[in-house]
Parts: sequence; C-alpha cells; structure tokens
Amino acid sequence: MRKIIPAFEFRRRAREAMKAFMPILLVVALIATLPSLISNTVTLMTEADPNTLVNTFADRLRQVMEKYGVNDPQIAGEIVIDEEQLQADITTVYDLYMQELQTFLKEKGPIVLVLALMVLIASPVLTLGMINALLHALRKQEFTPVIALSRMKYILKALGLELLVAIKMFLWTLPGALLMVAALFMPQTLMTLTLIVGFAVMLVLGIMAGYRYAMAVFVLADEPQTRIRACIRRSCEVMQHRKMELFSLELSFIGWSLLLSYVQIMFNAFGAVIGMTLGMFASLFLTVYTNCAQAAFYQEYAVGPVQSAEGEQTPGMNDLNE
Repeated sequence: MRKIIPAFEFRRRAREAMKAFMPILLVVALIATLPSLISNTVTLMTEADPNTLVNTFADRLRQVMEKYGVNDPQIAGEIVIDEEQLQADITTVYDLYMQELQTFLKEKGPIVLVLALMVLIASPVLTLGMINALLHALRKQEFTPVIALSRMKYILKALGLELLVAIKMFLWTLPGALLMVAALFMPQTLMTLTLIVGFAVMLVLGIMAGYRYAMAVFVLADEPQTRIRACIRRSCEVMQHRKMELFSLELSFIGWSLLLSYVQIMFNAFGAVIGMTLGMFASLFLTVYTNCAQAAFYQEYAVGPVQSAEGEQTPGMNDLNE
C-alpha cells in the first residue's frame, strides 16, 4: 500500500529542522534571494521598471475608452461615437507609448538587461545551495552559511535544468494554447466556449507539469553529479501519484502567506525603510519554512526517512496512525 504522509507532518519536520539551524538558514535564504533583492532595490532607485510603462499605457487607453463609452453599455447607446476621432485618440496613445518606450530602452534598457541577466544566472544555482542547506538541516548535519555557495560550480547545470523544465512545461501547455489560437478563427458562437476550454486545458496541464518536475531541482541540489535528464526523470518517478500531496502541502501555507501580507502592512506603519527591513526578514522566514517542508517531502519520497541519532527512522504515515 502506498504510504501517504499528511502535510502537517512535513511542516512539523521542517520546524524541527529549523530550530537548531534557524539563524544560519536565514542567512542562506538571504544569500539565495540576494539577486532578486538587489534587482528590486536597483529598479526602485532608478525607476527602471518596464511595468510602469505598460500600466501607464493601459490607463491612458482605458481613459479613451471611457471617454467614448466603449466599455460602458449603459451609456454606449447614448453617445454617438466618432470612429475617426476614436481611432485618432488610440493612435495618439500608442504613439506616445512608443516614444516613451524608446526613451526608456535608451536610458534604462542596459540596467534592466543587467539585472535580468543577474537574476537569471545567479538565482538557480543559489537556490541549489539553499536546498542543500535545508537537506543538511533535516538530516541534522552541521553546516555554515558558506553552504549557500556550495553548488556554484554547477551553475551551467542549474541553468540547463531550469531551461529544460521550462521547455517541457511549455510543451505541456501547447495543446491548450493552440486551442485558444484556433478559437480566433471560429464563429462567434463557438469562440468564447473554445477560448474557455483552451485556457482551462492550458492551465490544468501546466499545473500538472509543474508538479511533475517539482523535485528535479531537489535531486540536482542533493546529487549535483546527476545528469539533467536524470534529475527530471527521477522527479517524474517521485511525483507519480503524489502531485495532490505536494499541492496540499503548498496549500497548507496559504494562512502563513496571508499573515505575512498583513504583517508587512503593519510594519509599514514604522516607516518605509524599517517596514521593508522587517518585512524582508518575515518573508525570509516563510521562504525557509515552505522550502524546508518541500525538502522534507523530497527526503521522504526520493531518498527515504531520515535516520535519527539512535538509528530510528522518522515516522511514516503507518507509524502515525498507530
């Protein structure tokens, strides 16, 4: 009979592992998230956020639509729309966006490119180091914060794994995407339904693929000599019939996520700098907690129960029920 361990047991193991190593794990998590933290800080200081341009364009376009009542069925029939003027206004908004985009790329483009490359290259290999630290904590093996850099020589393999997983997930979502594209060429009566079905297929297959390959990064972090395809293959083996278990484990942290959002709002009352600093440490704690629980999931199903100091194994579901 297939062993099933509830989410609260993995969370318990994570908390137990974190007790002895919490300060070190926070430092390791900080190092692992440093590329994103630097990127966000520099982006905030230099105003090099491309999303600002997109949001501004969307706001201007919405204002034009509201002006002519295009999106308001209650007044749309009461307004005689000047199609030429509407098209002219939309063209003006678009031209203004393109001008701002060209200026942004000229002035801030290099900054955005450097930050994106830094996150793309550094984050995967630092994540391997953090997972390695979490596995050491679960196995009650001593380590130092330097372990965050313990997988640096496997940087190309970390990038290769992330790229291959992304390609595989894209292929899984392709049927739904093609169905949505096909819907554009269908009669109006079928278009909406086909779009909904295509989106649902893409979403479901994408989520399933994500859980299918979820353990690949843990395999590589634990056994860095393993080939990329072997990591993915091992993840598929581990996650067979266990996708819902991992989903339940991740879902069990939704309360913590909501609490973190509330706490960060409360911290802002102390000022922007203090609030951001306190919020960052609260976020690091949740990062360690969630990833440690997932590492316990990997340890149980991919490696085997951790041996205690007395040689006893961590209890499985059968033991928990006794």
